[in-house]
Amino acid sequence: MGSSCATRSSTPTARTAIWNCCAAGSSTAWCTPRDRRPPRAGWRRCSGGSPSPWPDEVVPGLLEQTILVTADHRAGGRLIGQHLRELGHRRVLAISGPTDLVSSLERIAGFREAFGDAGVTEVEGAFVERSGYHLVAAALEDGGPRRFTAVFAANDLMALGAIAALEDAGLRVPDDVSVAGFDDIMIASRVHPRLTTVHQPAYDVGRTAGAQLLSYVHRDEVPPASRHILPVRLKVRASTAPVRPPR
Repeated sequence: MGSSCATRSSTPTARTAIWNCCAAGSSTAWCTPRDRRPPRAGWRRCSGGSPSPWPDEVVPGLLEQTILVTADHRAGGRLIGQHLRELGHRRVLAISGPTDLVSSLERIAGFREAFGDAGVTEVEGAFVERSGYHLVAAALEDGGPRRFTAVFAANDLMALGAIAALEDAGLRVPDDVSVAGFDDIMIASRVHPRLTTVHQPAYDVGRTAGAQLLSYVHRDEVPPASRHILPVRLKVRASTAPVRPPR
């Protein structure tokens, strides 16, 4: 029977513990979406040639050795793109997450599939609130609402930062600029205005990944590599509205 190691932290110490755990002979490393990727050699060492469950993030170069459990990020991006399009928006500031994360790329790609490329200004963010704030503040200095009537931030924290930057500039959300996020974190329905976002099934992702992990640990045979793509839902709240004529 194999052993396993797990963490919920993204600190360098926790990540080092994972790789050391793998190097010491642990058969499975279970890393949450917050954990950033080590060098490619580190992935190979952790894999050990057997499928391992990785919740919510594609492992580069290891799809054939990975039990992937993830939300449908591309479909979520399409939901936001369609929603903003239907509201009449034609100029959007799209804030991606780090471009080395497949989930971030998928969210923006899905958004462009539904909204189109015309009228989209894309900038790279860092999945933290201050990133959304600074990027929107910079965009406002470079033309602001004349360049965009909506902001799509590829996670809720950046969306909250975007709202703060817009309000600090004297703009109203959603009267002047609509804002949409992704993830549906707990605070998304409690802020003002309540955030329009994509709900991803974090509990189900964890439960499915955990079931795969236990199956791997307790069975004599190693399960084959597989992909489990879980559906997402659009949560329309108060931060998005139809485009209004300029004041």
